[in-house]
This record gives sequence, structure tokens and C-alpha cells, in this order.
Amino acid sequence: MKNVLILVILFIFIFLNSSNAQNAQKLLKKGNEYSALNNFHKALEYLEQGLVLEENNIELLQQTGIAYTKIGQSGKALSFLLKALNITQNPTRKLYFDIAEAYHKNYEFDKAIEFYKKWDPSNGKSREGDKLIRECEYGKKLVSTPVKAVVVPIKGAINTSYPEYLPQITADGRTLFFTSRRLGSTGGLLAPDGLPYEDIYWAKNQTGIWSELGQAKKPLNSDGHDAIIGLSNDGFTMFIYKGTNGGDIYFSEYDGKKWLSPTPLPEYINTPYFESSASLSPDGKTLYYVHSKSNNKDIFIARKTSTGNWSKPIALSAVNTEYDEESPFIHPDGKTLYFSSKGHNSMGGYDVFKCTQLTNGSWSKPINLGSPINTPEDDLFFVLTANGKLGYYSSARKEGKGFQDIYMITMPYIQKNVALLKGTVKDIAGKPVCADITITDNITQKEYLKLKSDCVTGEYLASLPSGINYGITIESEGYLFYSENIFLNEKSGFKEFDTKIKVQKMEKNAKIVLENIFFDIGDATLKNESKKELNNLILLMSKNKSLKIEISGHTDNKGDKNLNQLLS
Repeated sequence: MKNVLILVILFIFIFLNSSNAQNAQKLLKKGNEYSALNNFHKALEYLEQGLVLEENNIELLQQTGIAYTKIGQSGKALSFLLKALNITQNPTRKLYFDIAEAYHKNYEFDKAIEFYKKWDPSNGKSREGDKLIRECEYGKKLVSTPVKAVVVPIKGAINTSYPEYLPQITADGRTLFFTSRRLGSTGGLLAPDGLPYEDIYWAKNQTGIWSELGQAKKPLNSDGHDAIIGLSNDGFTMFIYKGTNGGDIYFSEYDGKKWLSPTPLPEYINTPYFESSASLSPDGKTLYYVHSKSNNKDIFIARKTSTGNWSKPIALSAVNTEYDEESPFIHPDGKTLYFSSKGHNSMGGYDVFKCTQLTNGSWSKPINLGSPINTPEDDLFFVLTANGKLGYYSSARKEGKGFQDIYMITMPYIQKNVALLKGTVKDIAGKPVCADITITDNITQKEYLKLKSDCVTGEYLASLPSGINYGITIESEGYLFYSENIFLNEKSGFKEFDTKIKVQKMEKNAKIVLENIFFDIGDATLKNESKKELNNLILLMSKNKSLKIEISGHTDNKGDKNLNQLLS
């Protein structure tokens, strides 16, 4: 009887072990399916259940470690990966690589180098092995000489346990658009990877905290994936990624009252291959975007022609490498380009770099923004306020709420020579006015930028790079035009002009000041820079034949009184 009992117990033990092993394999398979869809959080649910059944299953340990590395918890990943290493008799090259990658992302660069060499048959001499080891060497250097920057999760209700990424800000830093895959997406369904579809959201910042939060409505958000990938400085032009035709860029414009239906960019920009990440120059005439034809992402540029169309794009060879480049962002100063790259001197994954366009049109050598801004993880979608004080990007970190979160960076002080022109356009009674705003280079007489005020609030916003004498004209049907003059020299630093503009209806005794009329000192001859303003006056009179006007002027109070009287 004792022998029979032992056999029965042994049979039950073997049966349970066999059952556990089968169930563990099923959970491993399910976890791997979600890992293949890049939903590593969901994968971990199955992988860790499998480890409860088979705690020493090497493949489960390894896949669990990989998943934790992918969600930014490399320290936790190492406990699983090193356990797999300790119990296996024949470590694979893949296991060595996974351990090296976890050490790398955990800032243990020397350990990472040790295991990269074990993974590489040529002991770190191969092309890929050499690059990974150089990344670790760059990492040690950058971490030992950190920049004076503070990186924290963005304040407010923006980050959730779901993915948030692709922050895009207006030049004044008061409005933020971003992409999220949280519950309640417009389509109301889950994508094949088990997460809600991408939707575009917005937030407002009036007191230093992003307290207002809203979800964009149709037509910006559809039943499928909709991700914001770029925003003009005034917040009135948005670029959207859709997964059509291999991945295309669409744009939508705010007409002063509502967002218009997204329209794809021309076919010579949207190819059958992958396009994403768009940034518009402050004058609206240069588009920076990402194109990938053969699994290598590069930054391209296209320029607005005199007909208002985009030119054929060209690769931005000054910043592109043999590795991937992503998320270009041209700063409101019109000269500084920020982008992410796996090349140059990256410390691992994508790092954020910057370069400056020189007076001859060429670009300076890209500079790594340094640690703690850059990490061994992917650091992407960097944007910066016009004054250069606050940056935003998305990252997956252990201190985050889950998946990718949006982080705010208090930047090292950077002198930005740029003017921020903002305010409201209203009538004398205080009613918001829909107005066309034209900004002109007074010297060349060329139009720099056209924009509109918000018809609901009257608000407007523009960023103006330094070194130009700007003439600003504000026009609306039934009103006299309003003019302003702004000059920002190359060393003026950051300037902010907050102007509450009152436009006057076209009626008797209404007055306007012509701000862009220029004379040399002591001379009554109009300078060439005055032509644009006078042409505006001619246009106003041409449209209103019955209009009778009086022009009056005077000198300043400097110099000899009698000479001034004669000049006047």
C-alpha cells in the first residue's frame, strides 16, 4: 500500500508539473504576442502569471526582463535576466545582449560594455558592437558633466496610466496639444495591440499648472489613429499623422472659429513610404519632416513657393546620419533646429540634439543637449518655448505613471533673440474682431507672415526672429486698418509684446496712427520702408471710394525749434 501511495503521489506531482508547464507555455505565447505589438505592459500581465507557475522557466524570465527594459524599468529587468543567466547552462548571445541593454539603460555603462563584448563574436569590434560600446562611453562622459537642467513629469492631469506623447506647444507656452491612448477615444474601440486608438488632446496653462484639459473633436479625431505631430507657433495650423499609404502627414487649419478637415500633404511629400514628425518655420515657409524609405529615418525640408505650394523636398544632409533621425522642431527664433537621433554622439537610443543655421545658410555641427535631458532611453518629440526656458518631451521612465509620459524640462539659460507678439484684436466696445494680420519686412518690402485672430476671443500670436524691422498691419472688413512697428536687433534677447489692439469702425472722425512711416533725421523725404504702409492706405481708399481722409503729421521735439517748424 505504501508503494502504491508513493506512486499515486508521484503521479499527481508529475501531472501537476506537466499541467503547470503547459499553462506556462500558453501564457508565454500570449505574452510574446503582446510584446510583438509593443504593448509590453499587457505582455507582463501574462508573463508574470507564467512565472508563478514556472519560476525557473528561462524563456519566461528572459521575456519578462525584456518587457521591463522596454517600459523603462531596466533595474527591475536585471533581476529576471540575471536569474535566467544563473540557471542556464548555455547562455545565448541574445541573453547576453538583453542583459547588456538593461545595464546600459540602467546607467551601469561598464557592466553594459562587458556584456556587449560577450554578445559580440568580435568582442565589440563589429559595426553594431562598436556603436553600442561608444554609446556607453558617451554616456559616462555626459553623465559625469551634467547640464543645469531639471526634468520632472509635467504638472496637471495630462499624464495617465496610458501612453501620452508628442507634446506640441504654442510659442508662448500657454497651450499644449498632445497625443494619448487613454480610454474614451473617439472610435470607442481598442486597437489590435489592446490599447485605445490614438486621439489628440489639448491643455491650457494660465497659472503654471495645466489645469484645463480637453479632447479634440471631429474632424481632428476620427475612429482610427490620430496623432498630432506638429503645430505652428500661433497654434492655428496642426500637422497630424495617419496610418494611410504607409504613414502620411495631414494638416488642418483653424479658420478663427473651428478646425477644418485634415488634408494630406502633396504626393511628392507623402510617398508610399513612411512620413511623420512635422515642424513649420515661424514664417510658415519651410517645413521640416521625417521620411523613411528603407528603414532609415531622415529629416527632409520643403519650402513654400511663390504660388503657395510646397517645393520638392530635399534631405537635410547636415543633420542626417546612417542611423535614424526623428522629431525635428524649428524654434521660434527661426534658426535653431532641435531633433532626435540615434547617430552622432548619442548615449543610447534617441538623444536630443540641436544645431543652428548660419548666415550663409549652412548648419552648425549638431550638439547633444546632455544629461539629464538625454538618457540611455529614447528621448523624443522635444519642443521649446520661445523664451527658451521650458522644454517638453516624452519618455518612458520608472517614475512615470505608465507607458510614455510627458516631461517638462527647466532648461539651462539660453539667450533667445526672438520677439513674441501676442494680444487681442477688439473693437472700441470690446467685442472680439476677426482680423487678418500681415507682418512685413519693412526693408525688403516682402511679406514675412500672414495670420488671423481668433474670432471667438480676438487673440493672436506670432513669433518674430531677430534682425528685422517689422511692419504689422491688422485689417478687418468695415474697420480702419491698424499698424504697428517692431524692430528687434540681433542682441535684443527675448522680447514679449502684449498688445490689446482696438480697431475703429469706418465712420466719421475715426483716427488711426500710421506707425510704419519713416524719414531720415532732418529730412522730409519718405524712406523706402514707408511704401508698404502707404500702399495699405491706398488700398483702403480704393475699396471705399466715398471715404474722405485728412492726413496730419508733425516732427519730434528734438533739435532746433525753428528748423522743426520749417520741416513740419
